[in-house]
Amino acid sequence: MDADFAEVSSITGNASDEAKMLIVKYLRSGGFFGDFIWARLRASDTSILNSTEEPFRKEGRAVFRLKVENDMLNPVGILHGACSSLLIDSCTWLLLSAYVMETTGKSRPVVSQAINTVLHSPAHLDDELKIVTTTMSVGNRSIIAKAEVWNVTHRRLVASGTQIAMFPSPQVSKL
Repeated sequence: MDADFAEVSSITGNASDEAKMLIVKYLRSGGFFGDFIWARLRASDTSILNSTEEPFRKEGRAVFRLKVENDMLNPVGILHGACSSLLIDSCTWLLLSAYVMETTGKSRPVVSQAINTVLHSPAHLDDELKIVTTTMSVGNRSIIAKAEVWNVTHRRLVASGTQIAMFPSPQVSKL
């Protein structure tokens, strides 16, 4: 657990340590689809800010970093499109989970409804990626975030996308 606290202390931004710890906990939990990539993601910033366009509204922002490795490449030797989609899905989901924790004071599940990914340019083995995520819209039933996957090594946009997620209804017990 000390390693988790050390990782939390390395994450900049004004989000609470509790929200940052939620991200670290999810990244290190394992046992699910894509966890081989999640385990290598590093959160570098998590913040909750006043929206510039809507000052009465809060906006979440989180930045993640990752190096492209062999298991992320397609047969041509560039970052696989499905891996780009996984990064957009995972990083926006982590931001949304931390945002909900930070703004409501409790962890509340969010589930994906739709994910849209646009591929812009290739990333190659050993390129450094920076995934910048931002909340776009927060409602009572749905919450939307966007992500940009940047190739830090070559200073270009690799992929961008949005995720629409929802707060699931409580399960109704059958009589």
